[in-house]
Amino acid sequence: MSNSLKMARLDYFVFKSQIISYAALIFMTVMFSLMGSSFVTLGITVAWFVALLSTNIFSIQEKNELEELYASLPFNLKSIIRGRYIFTFVNYALAMILTIIIGVSVSFMQKKNLDYADTFLGICISLLAFTIISGIQIPVYFKLGYTKAKAWCVIPFILVMAICILPFFLDAFLGIITGLMEHQMILEIIILIISFIVLLVSYNLSVKCYQKSSRR
Repeated sequence: MSNSLKMARLDYFVFKSQIISYAALIFMTVMFSLMGSSFVTLGITVAWFVALLSTNIFSIQEKNELEELYASLPFNLKSIIRGRYIFTFVNYALAMILTIIIGVSVSFMQKKNLDYADTFLGICISLLAFTIISGIQIPVYFKLGYTKAKAWCVIPFILVMAICILPFFLDAFLGIITGLMEHQMILEIIILIISFIVLLVSYNLSVKCYQKSSRR
């Protein structure tokens, strides 16, 4: 695990020049909060923004031919992949924490009551959206590289959007969602379990994809 953390730290230093881009997320969060948007909306915004921005690490890796650097390090393949996942999800976690702080601060400034249930639901839905998008993207980037994969990696964003919109067009799905909303804790547990499964499957796919691409 220590090698995975070292790899995540290396990814951070490689990615550091991109951190200024998070200013746009702060701006959007402040605007949405002032408009009274729910934490579900804020959470989904964080999910797609970080999922989109964090893939730049693959772009930098490819552009600067860092594969040779990674190959020279005393890290095995799984440590490199685990490090990339740690880096990606720590990025997301920090952005989510910042978003919560901004959202809560704006609510207090506007003297609104904070809906803790809505806040936690927003975090869970955001985590699920981020895990689905990143869980699909990361193995594809490891397999194809950034240039070849970037067009394909629009698909997970469309998929998440479809999952969000589909229930409103299909009464059966809307009924299920409405029923689960009446038992919010069960819904949140289901979301967390699905997120964990997606992450586990994604990691194992990344290992297989990176092994194959490394042999070419």
